[in-house]
Amino acid sequence: MVVADAHLKSSRAEMICCYKFLMISTSFLFDTPGCNLEKKTVGDSKLKTDRPWVPISCSFPKVDLESFSRLGSFKNAAAHYPPSDFPLFSCGYLELCREDLSGKTAVELACGRGDLAVALAEFFPKARIIAVDRYPEAGAAIREAHQSGKVPNLEYLCADASDLSTLPGESADLIFGQAALHHLANDINAIRSVTGRILKPGGRLIFLFEPLGHNWVVACVRAIQISRHTMADESNLFFPTFQEIGRPFSKIEVQSFNLCGYALKGLKGNQGIRLAKICNALDRGIAKIWRQAPKFGANANIIFWK
Repeated sequence: MVVADAHLKSSRAEMICCYKFLMISTSFLFDTPGCNLEKKTVGDSKLKTDRPWVPISCSFPKVDLESFSRLGSFKNAAAHYPPSDFPLFSCGYLELCREDLSGKTAVELACGRGDLAVALAEFFPKARIIAVDRYPEAGAAIREAHQSGKVPNLEYLCADASDLSTLPGESADLIFGQAALHHLANDINAIRSVTGRILKPGGRLIFLFEPLGHNWVVACVRAIQISRHTMADESNLFFPTFQEIGRPFSKIEVQSFNLCGYALKGLKGNQGIRLAKICNALDRGIAKIWRQAPKFGANANIIFWK
């Protein structure tokens, strides 16, 4: 038994070392920036600035699915996503609810149906929630809730997220979006300007379920999907993108997911959730011996503090 345990530990160590070698090798091959906590300046041809970038803290957060199960209607906002992504949504929704929004204002960008805005409005009935989308037909969940006499504290605003001139400056305590930033990243300057203007000092800008592009295997899979389905506005996101958006902010946190669990997205039901929890624990174990590992997660929540 001792020999078998020793052999098992040796095999696990070899697997981790091989995985680490593969990802480090590809990171040098593609010259992707690391999970660096130091400030640095930009000399990139697309994003030129002499200002130091805001440092990023990145990690695989520990998942608390029990707390997530107590968030009620927030589950509806993630219902059409693979169950294996529930650890990400668990951490993201708990982050949205970390601070009491009673008497405060929260704005959702690119709300789609508006399920997340409805859930937040129900959770904080004394908060003012504004859901924004550029399409008049969006916000179906919001209309359904209003017809049922629910969430009178929730408003729908048909507007472009890159031009929210109807909202006054420093009027929002929280700005958030779910699977939104990668659709808006074609105009980083506009998103930085709008969110920096509207958000109050001390407020937070949170983007949930965004695609990280530093893992070349995941990036290749996404490229095939984008080509097959002709998804013109889909794009991978990178740490320099977050740092460019975060120039008006004081701190950036990246919660990374799906380093080992990306292949689970095809699974349904509780099996996908259970295996995702195991993969999340494995991710965190890898990060203890390889500090750069969170950069290579497939998806992330990004939190900016002003």
